[in-house]
Amino acid sequence: MAIRAYLEGAGGLDPETIHQMGVAFEMALASLGSTPNYADPVRETVARKIIEFAQAGEGALKQLALGVGTRAAK
Repeated sequence: MAIRAYLEGAGGLDPETIHQMGVAFEMALASLGSTPNYADPVRETVARKIIEFAQAGEGALKQLALGVGTRAAK
């Protein structure tokens, strides 16, 4: 389940931001060992937090993606 499933009511996001959010979402789930395409509270919590960061601004989303990438690499 892609992050788009959680975007209802989260307006004002351009396609590039949504793409970056999707990448951050998948990286975060991979680092947590989450099961793909399975609705669970962890997936929803991660999605909501990424949406929150994206709505706060591009810089916040980039920092989130960098943090997720650093953790996933470890």
